[in-house]
This record gives sequence, structure tokens and C-alpha cells, in this order.
Amino acid sequence: MSFIDCILTAQKTGGLSEKKVKEATEAYEAALLKAADDGLEGSAAADFASMEAVKAIDARTADKRWQRINQIRREHELHGIITKAKRGKDFQGIVDDLSHKLESAKHTEIGRAGSLFVENLEKYGPKLAGLRQSTADMRDAIYEVFGKSTGNADAKALAKEALAVEEYLRKRANAFGASIHENPNRRLPQIHDRLKLRMAGEDKWVADHLREGVLDWDVMEYDGKYIPQAQREKILRTVYQTIITDGYSKREPGRGRGAGSLATELSRERFLYYKGPDAWLEMSERYGRGNFFQQFIGQIESMAGNIASMKVFGPNPDAGLAFTRHTMERHAADLTKAQGTAPLKGRSNESLANYANDSLQEQFNIHSRRVLNGEENMAATTPATIRTLVGAQALGSAFLSAMGDLGFARHTALMNQLPGIKHMRSYLKYMNPLDKQGRKLAIRSGLVAESAMAVASSYQRYFGPMVGNAVARRVSDVTFRTTLLTPHTQAAKWAWGMETMGMFADHSGKRWDQLPFTRMLERYGITEADWDLFRKTPVHDPEGAHLLRPNDLFFNATTAAERRVADKFQDMILDTTNVAVPTADYRVLATMGKGVNPGTLRGELLNVVGMVKTFPVLMYTLYGREMMQRSTTQGRLAYLGSFAAFTVIGGAFITQTKAVANGRDPEDMTDPAFWLKSAINGGTFGLMGDLVVNGLEATFGGPVPQTIDTTLNLFKETGAMIGGDPKANPSGEAIKLSSKLIPGSNWWQTKLLLQRSMWDQIMQSADPQAYRRMKQFESRKAKENGNRPFWPIGETSPVRGPNFGAAVGQP
Repeated sequence: MSFIDCILTAQKTGGLSEKKVKEATEAYEAALLKAADDGLEGSAAADFASMEAVKAIDARTADKRWQRINQIRREHELHGIITKAKRGKDFQGIVDDLSHKLESAKHTEIGRAGSLFVENLEKYGPKLAGLRQSTADMRDAIYEVFGKSTGNADAKALAKEALAVEEYLRKRANAFGASIHENPNRRLPQIHDRLKLRMAGEDKWVADHLREGVLDWDVMEYDGKYIPQAQREKILRTVYQTIITDGYSKREPGRGRGAGSLATELSRERFLYYKGPDAWLEMSERYGRGNFFQQFIGQIESMAGNIASMKVFGPNPDAGLAFTRHTMERHAADLTKAQGTAPLKGRSNESLANYANDSLQEQFNIHSRRVLNGEENMAATTPATIRTLVGAQALGSAFLSAMGDLGFARHTALMNQLPGIKHMRSYLKYMNPLDKQGRKLAIRSGLVAESAMAVASSYQRYFGPMVGNAVARRVSDVTFRTTLLTPHTQAAKWAWGMETMGMFADHSGKRWDQLPFTRMLERYGITEADWDLFRKTPVHDPEGAHLLRPNDLFFNATTAAERRVADKFQDMILDTTNVAVPTADYRVLATMGKGVNPGTLRGELLNVVGMVKTFPVLMYTLYGREMMQRSTTQGRLAYLGSFAAFTVIGGAFITQTKAVANGRDPEDMTDPAFWLKSAINGGTFGLMGDLVVNGLEATFGGPVPQTIDTTLNLFKETGAMIGGDPKANPSGEAIKLSSKLIPGSNWWQTKLLLQRSMWDQIMQSADPQAYRRMKQFESRKAKENGNRPFWPIGETSPVRGPNFGAAVGQP
């Protein structure tokens, strides 16, 4: 009697369901094909196939049961959160909280993975303002990962840390519903570049991977089954389409993930197993995205996002999102029913539920990278590249404006009643490029090393995810590092996180009722029991740093409860960091159109219009949400007053710094108009400031339309000159365009020098009329603001030093 006969008998007697019979039959037939390829025949092949089928079914059943348990648990939590809403207006707040949890969880996982990869982040991260990145040990590290000794100690250490991080991410994914089994055959993943695959074509890519010695077919599986030789080409073609469409080729209409739950996808064996390091390196050179270090960083970010998705919405996040939508719609109907015949005021509960659900879906799409990134086709790549380059130039002097972050951090500490936060002291420490040990300590403490892990992390803070081609992204990255915006953002965030952990250590001996910051803890769901557990963690005290770190509790935890408490505190630290150092979150990015695919008319319009408005909108939504979380009117007014005070003071510093950087004396602070401008520069009325200062066209257009307008004027003037118009002079437009686009022309360190020593001189010779208009504008601004230029237009060197007495009304 064959194994199949046994299965059918079990079905007839009720021992197996029809679904189980199908799974067992498929597993048996796949194992039988493998036995044949291995040279087994007759009863030996049947026995081997029977044993493999039973093992596969048992493992699959246990994995599905674990996923179901976790999905039910999370949906129960989501139900409890949603049904607490007392009115339809509460739904958006619930969605915002879920989105923040999703984003904080992702950053926590990236920070933890980075803490295990700290030595290599420091060694192989970008150097010399992003112009250099060490690749010395990358090839040897691949050999070490495959278990082949190279004698290169640095490469061995790199491989060892990478495998440790991979193991950590495996266990974390399993904690939230995946079932990624420990497997000695698991090797280094390879991230393929979709553009390289498109350029090579499907036939070439498939032929390369079918060559002898490239893939290890003995350990590879597809949908959990062995792949017989006759099916390999067909399956490789399916894999090719899956890669270039980012998985969309496998999705069915009306469904999220066509291949099942996220946990199931993560639990499957990674498909492309390269047979050895030489094959891996060859295919990486042809089709990979970056070197070993860059690909591994991409793997960390991808896995961290997946883990966060399962943590918030369950092993099947799409099912969790659908459950959230249906529960919210049902609860909205219940709220309407409870209102009876009372007259409707404003939007209906059902309408508010639909709006909140749509908002959540957009934010989740941004999180899970379901929004195209501008690499898919020329229609998306070209405008995305232009936006990235123009945006980088527009922020060439943003470091000066970003100094207001120091005021935001002080305001955040004051409003959360966090004593002893010496943010400025720590900020200066982390701005020191020679303090390598300080940076390593911050990374080991679980604080995200954005400047090492992400290209143009500062761009993402202001504009959202980086888009466009690789050259544009690299130019932007160099710009932000050279102008100190990236180091500033990283230092400010690390300073907040480390100071917060230091404050926890200072209060570790106090009971809950003795803490001044319990309200902040409660807003993040932290209880007295959580605090008592956390404060028992041994204080980390390297060279007097004195830190109470969630990472220490997490990595020494013996129970799931301890790890959950560590997550709560780490999530809170990272979330408050993005308040102290304002950073665009998923809600702001969705509001500014980042949830719409580029390359479409709507997507491009939203991206262009919203480009430089992301940060002002962030200021309103972020601090407005923080203010509304205060339970009393008095508390909200106190928050608003503190925020206004610190932003105006910070804005005054920014206004004066910008004046001097632009070659003018400081402005008169005795003039009431100065403080209005300070409020604008400090961020309090950023969007309103655009309207007042630049007008509607600039506000709702931004630097891209302005650059396009200058380009069109250049073509127009050039055409007129060719046509014989004696008044046509394209020189002025050409100079204006060049000064906008050439790297360095708008950097705060070089802007004034290049403007006076080069662009002014060229303009004076090429377009005297435009030069005279510039001089007239300078005189008018001096009269309006009361600050004269110490380095006037047309002068190749300053005529005097800045008059700092002008700041207090002294001419």
C-alpha cells in the first residue's frame, strides 16, 4: 500500500480533512521528485518521500497554529482600542496612535539591530561627507559568511556581526507570528536592483541563474517544495517577474499579499541560495544593489519594517488592517444608533470612520514601501531626480534654520517635566567627529544610526523618502553632510536619547509616585509595574555615563513580559526624539502626498506642491497633537505658550545668523517686526510665513516650479536673441539658473563667497540691467530691516566687519 493510499483511507475515516489530504499529497509528490533527482528508486524513494511529507505537514500545522494565535491576540487588542472611541472624531486619533506605534516599532528594531552591528557601522559607514565608503573587506566578508576562511580578521568580524544581526531579526519576527526555523543553510541575502534586471532582460537573468554552480538547488524550495529540474526555468521566470514588480505580479485582484500572510512569506525559505561566494559575488556585481554592507543595511530596514507590521497588526497585517476597518465601521454604526434621532452635527460617524481608515491605509503603504519609489520607469525617475537635486540645493542653508531644534528639545523636556536634560552639552559632544566612542555608545544603546544607515537621512526628515536615481541621491547626501545638516540632525537625536536614559538612571531609585514625569510615561502606556521592572535593570556606567537603558533589559530578559517593557521604553525614547528634533512621520508624509505613486499626474502635483511644505505642516500636526494630549485647557495653554516662546527665541537666533551669513548686519531687535519674522523663522508660523514673504505662487509651487520657470525664461530669451531681438539677453537667466543648480552655490559656508566673488561679477558684465535691479533690491531691504550690508553686492571682499550693535538699534 502506498503513502497516498494511506492518506486517502485517513480521509475516508475522518482522520484527515480534504485540505490536509491536499497538503500531504503535494508534499509527498514534491519529495518523490527530489528522491528521483537524487537517484533513489522504488521503495527507497517512496519511504524517503513519506518521511519528508509527514515532517512537512507537521511543521506546517504548528506554524499555522502559531500564526493564528498571534493574529487572534492582536485583533483582540485592536478591537479593544477601537471600541473605546466615544465619538466619530476619536477615530483619527486612534489611527494616528497606531501609525506612531508602527513607526516607533520599526525604529526600535533598526536601533537594536544596529546595536549588534555597531563596530561595522562605524567602520564601513560613509566618510568624508559621504564621498568615501570603505569596501576593503567586502569580498572577503562574503567568503567568511559562506564558511570559507580568508585570514582577514576584519572580514571575519564583519561576517560574524552580520550573522548575529540576522539571527536577532529571525527571532524577533518569530516572536510576532513568523516561524523562520533555524537553518545552517541560511546564507547572506542578496537585494536585486530592479533597473539592472530590466536592462539585462528576463532571458539573460534566467540563463545566468540556470548555469551550473550558480544556485544551490539542493537546499532551495519554492512554496515549501523541492524544485525538480524540469520546472526550474519556469520558476526562475516567475521569480524575475516578482522582483521587478516588487511582488505585485503575485497579488490577486482585491487582495493584499497574493502569497498569503507576511509571516508565511517570511517563514518560507529564502528562494535564491547561491552555491558559493564566487557565484554570490558574480551575481551581485551584475544584478545586486550595492556592496555587502549596503545590501545588509537594506535587509535590516526591510526586516525591521516587517517585524513592526506584525507587531501592530498581526502576522497577516493586511488581515489586521481589514479587521481594523470593519471594526471601526461597525463601531461607527453603533455610535450612530446610540445617538438615536439627535440632529447630526458635522460629518457622520461612518464618514469619519472611512476617512480614518483610508488615512491608515495610506500610512501603512508608506511604511511597507508599497508606494513606488521613482525607479520603475522614466516617467517617475526623471521628475523624482529633479525634485531630489533641486530640494538638496534649496536646503543648502538649512543647517542655520535647524539650530531651532535646540529650542524644541528644551521645550519638549520642560513640557514633559524631564529634569536634568542637558541637551546642548550632549549635542556638542556628538557633533565632535573625533568622539568615536561616544557615537558607539549611542548606537549600542539602541539609538538609530541614521547617518550611517541611510543615504540623505536629513532629506527624509524634511521631504520624506529619498527618490530619483542613485546619482541624485548621492549628490543630495553629500550636500547635507557637507553643510552639517546630517551631523546636526544625528547629534541632536542622539543627545536627546542619551540624556533621557541618563535621566532615567538618575531617578531609578524613586517610586512611581515620586517621579516628575509619570504623565509622559502614561501617554505611552507605561504603568507603575512597568517602571518598577525597568528600574531594577543594572545602570550602565561606562566612564561615568550613568545610563538606564531599555536595551540592557531587553537583551538580558528571561520572559516575554520583560521584553515588552523594554519595547515600551525604547519606543517612547525614539518617539519623543522625533518630537524634540521634529521629523516628518507617516501621517505628515501621507498628508503631503507621499502615499501616491510618483509618475502619475496626481502624484507629481502632490510631490511638487508639498515638497518644501512638509516641515511647516509637520510643525502644526506634531506639536498640535502634543498640545491636545494635555487633559486640561490650562495645560494646553501652557504648552502653547512654551512652544511659542522657545520657537520665537530660536527664530531670533536664526534670523540674526542668516543675516550675517548673507553679508548683512544683524537686524534691529527693538523693532516689533523683527519678532514677527523670528516667529516665522522659528517655525511657529512657517507656512503662513511663506504666504506673507513669498506670495501664493512660491508657496504652492516651491523650488521646482521656480527652477522650471527660470529654465523656460532662459529658452525664451535665447530664442528671442536668435530671432534678432536686440533687447533679448539670456545671460541673466543662465546665471540665475546656474547659481541655483551648481552644488555649493547655496551652501551656507560658501554661498556668500561665491555670490560676491563670482556670480555678481558675471552678472555685472553679462546683464547690467539685472545687476542694477539686484543693487536696488539690496538698498530697499536695508531700509526695511534696518541692517546695512557689510559685504555689498559687487564687492569681491567685505568693506567692513558686521556691526553687531545694529541688533540693539545702534547704527
